[in-house]
Order: sequence, then C-alpha cells, then structure tokens
Amino acid sequence: MPTEINVRAPKANDREWTGSYDFGANLDEAKEKFGEDVVFSSYVSAQTIRAQAVVRSLLEAGKTDDEIATELQAWKPGVQRTRSIDPQAAILAKWSSMSQEDKAAFLAKLQQAG
Repeated sequence: MPTEINVRAPKANDREWTGSYDFGANLDEAKEKFGEDVVFSSYVSAQTIRAQAVVRSLLEAGKTDDEIATELQAWKPGVQRTRSIDPQAAILAKWSSMSQEDKAAFLAKLQQAG
C-alpha cells in the first residue's frame, strides 16, 4: 500500500513534489521488502528522534538528570505521555530568553496581581 510523500524544499525556490512510495502494508511486508535489519534500524532511528524530543521537553521543564532518566525509562514509543505543567518551571524556562524590558514588564504585572 503506497504512502503519499509530500515535500516542500525552501532552499530550491520553494519547489514542491508529491508522489508515493510503497513501504509495505504491515510489518511482515516491510520485512519482506527490505529485510528485518533495515526495518529494525529504521525503527530505532525514528524512536531515537522521539526519545530526544522527550528528553528535550524534560530539560526545558527544568527536570534533573535523575528525573529525566526515570521518565525516559517509563516512556513507551507511540504512547501519549501525560503532561503535567508546572507554571513556575515554565516561567523560569522562559525567563532566560526574555529581554530586560519584558522581564521588567512581567515583574510589574506580578506585583499588581499580588
């Protein structure tokens, strides 16, 4: 069963291309077409990128190395992670990228609210 492939290349004058490629309809077909080693290495490559995204979000949330290791061990590829938002961690993560003017304005808002 072909998969539709859509590509836009900004560095090629925004040229676009649409076509298809047959990866197989299921795991058995993919292994038959490409071999088990290729299918597994492709899976590991894709999941490594997803694991890096998980770790990146934990780093941005200010988690410790131990907390990151624990959460990564509990992570399952393809399963939606539960997200808990720590408002203070979110503010601290954003703080370093704010300009001095934005920091001053934010502090003024906090003082008015408090």
